Amino acid sequence: MRSTRFPLLAGAEVTLTLVTVAAVLSLGRLFDDGSWRRPLVAAAIAAHLAAAVLRRLRIPLVLIAVLHLGLGLLVLGWIHARDTTRSLLPTRETFDVLQAETSDSVEMFRDAIAPTDPATGYLILATIAIWVLVLLADLAAFWVRSAFEAVVPSVSIVVFVSVFGVAEDRWSLLTLYLLAIVAFVSMHRVSQQLVSAVWLGRQGRATAALLRGAAGVTAVAAVLGLGLAPTVPAAEEALISLDEDSGVGGGTRVVISPLVDLRGRLVDQADVEAFTVRSTERSYWRLTALDTFDGSVWTSRANYSTAEGALPAEVESGNSTELVRQAFVITGLDAVWLPTAFQPVSVSTESEVELSWEPVSSTLIVGSGRRSSNELAYTVESAVPRFTPEQLAEAPNLTSEELEPFLELPRDFSAGATALATQLTDGLTSPYAQALALQFYFRDNFDYDVEVGSGHSSDRIDDFLASGRGYCEQFAGSFAAMARAIGLPTRVAVGFTPGDVDPADPTLFTVRGEHAHAWPEVFISGAGWVAFEPTPGRGAPGAFEYTQVPEQQDTSGPSTTPTTLEPGLEDQFPAIDPDNPLTQQEAIDRAPLDDLAAGQAGGGGPSPFVWFLVSVVGVVLVAMAAVSTVKRLRRRQRIARVSGNRATILAAWEDAVARLAVVGSRWDPTETPMEFATRVEKALSFGGSVQRLAHTATAALFSPGQPSDAMVTAATAAADQVAAYVRERSTALDRLREEVDPRPLLGSGQRASRVSGL
Repeated sequence: MRSTRFPLLAGAEVTLTLVTVAAVLSLGRLFDDGSWRRPLVAAAIAAHLAAAVLRRLRIPLVLIAVLHLGLGLLVLGWIHARDTTRSLLPTRETFDVLQAETSDSVEMFRDAIAPTDPATGYLILATIAIWVLVLLADLAAFWVRSAFEAVVPSVSIVVFVSVFGVAEDRWSLLTLYLLAIVAFVSMHRVSQQLVSAVWLGRQGRATAALLRGAAGVTAVAAVLGLGLAPTVPAAEEALISLDEDSGVGGGTRVVISPLVDLRGRLVDQADVEAFTVRSTERSYWRLTALDTFDGSVWTSRANYSTAEGALPAEVESGNSTELVRQAFVITGLDAVWLPTAFQPVSVSTESEVELSWEPVSSTLIVGSGRRSSNELAYTVESAVPRFTPEQLAEAPNLTSEELEPFLELPRDFSAGATALATQLTDGLTSPYAQALALQFYFRDNFDYDVEVGSGHSSDRIDDFLASGRGYCEQFAGSFAAMARAIGLPTRVAVGFTPGDVDPADPTLFTVRGEHAHAWPEVFISGAGWVAFEPTPGRGAPGAFEYTQVPEQQDTSGPSTTPTTLEPGLEDQFPAIDPDNPLTQQEAIDRAPLDDLAAGQAGGGGPSPFVWFLVSVVGVVLVAMAAVSTVKRLRRRQRIARVSGNRATILAAWEDAVARLAVVGSRWDPTETPMEFATRVEKALSFGGSVQRLAHTATAALFSPGQPSDAMVTAATAAADQVAAYVRERSTALDRLREEVDPRPLLGSGQRASRVSGL
């Protein structure tokens, strides 16, 4: 039995390692190169090797967990900060480097869009996660002896990748992962069933159960990886579904919302050239407009059709327009969108690339045959509206059924933001005046700051209003949501400011990531969609006459100079105290938001490694207390269950087996009670009491009738002698170690129950 068991155990360990490695390989959907594979795969293999070696040392489980996590810290330094170690041991510099890299990556993660650069900090966090998950998988597989629970830790990696990763190689990586699961479940079932044969002579009938278990685990993994991941809220927060007519390939594809991508372009891709454009007129180069706000994110409900020459508009501008011709060359936009000046009326390209058009949002994209618009050259003609304040001020506040989607807000939208919008526009009757009031409030009282966290949810709006700091994502999203709260049909436009003009050619503009921008558009009856600019330091070309904001694209910092209205417009707006725009009661209601903002601004706090170590210690202490409690409860239950001479004798045997573990004598499931007793007597000289008890327990188990009272007396006496011997030969630390050792609950206790028939 022993010669058969250990190769099978090693096989189960190897196949479990393959499961983890297959899950780790799925991380390729997150990164844009393969430099991450060697360190992370090495970490996975090392973690499983460490778990296997520590398990074979037959030390308490708590100590195994502590040692395994300690080895993880060593491996972390060897892999990611080897130059700072000394004699392969980490130094203070090692932890400083790991902490700095991790902190940077935590900030980067907020705005990272897959596939992204495999930064060292990401790999450090991944290594920590892999090491902990491997420990959990090993405990589940070889202590709890559950193949299903052993697979769950690696499923968490696959689910994470399903949420944040790109679709490329999804099926091949998932197939590899499922095959590894089937191999592990099969090997684990065979090894455990052979071990379970024990001394009663039952042979493991593994085949049917093995196949059922493998199929079940495979199905569960598939459901978790493919079915549940898309339903995770984070999986939808950054995505837009684009429905395309069959003329462009048909079907639906899901893309990253350009609003979510903004901060990444502004910060991480500031110097990356997105495109060049030749135009006689400067403009905001618009990608799309987002019209749906669910309280978490702005997205669009777009239905595209083939773009061929003329581009029909859903809403024509009611003001005068100027025809502007632009020639674009996309270089590094890395998105499906095609920038244009608003409102495009025709498009042409010399290539055979198919284009798609969505008239409601006036959005142009490449057809489904291309993943991005990179390397595409095209020409657009746009009818750029020229609004006047007089025309806009005279427009009534009229809405229609078609505009209702642009007024929708979640039921739980911020009451504070609604109250503020209502106060700011109190007494104003025209949509134009109301929109200007919101615009001036943000420009005159808020600071532009790309260092704040990304996001534009309802909670993020409250944080933004409390802190007074944000960048265009928060300015545009907050303006649009608050405008809807007072009845203005609104959407969020995303695109770029004009860019840098070529000194040798005033019609040629180079647009980079730092020029990425978002702004709100308000529908005003008789005029159509009108752009406003609430973001300090930004101003649309050609819009000064009605926005009173000069053209600006300050990429180094905001302009916080208060906006000055032209004579004649001041009377349209009530006096608002910028230092206290809310009533006293509203300020009291918003106090928790102010406290939250102050706490976020403070920063600092313990490092990730301090929290990690504190968490580990806390988990260990809780686990120790839980194990001790469960053991005490089981003892009471066992005593309460004892009825009859046979049960009494076998309970005495189980109690002796548990006590012998305190002095290091653990029962191997391949041994009979007599074999175990002989081994213990030879090693520790218990005066024959263990052998007498083993003999009595075996006789009681196989006795056709109830054992005699004399056998009960002999068993009880032998058990008492074993208890006395153990007390003499053990220390308080030995007894504490055994008290918090969960192995009797997970393994030994179960084996004792099988042997005793209880």
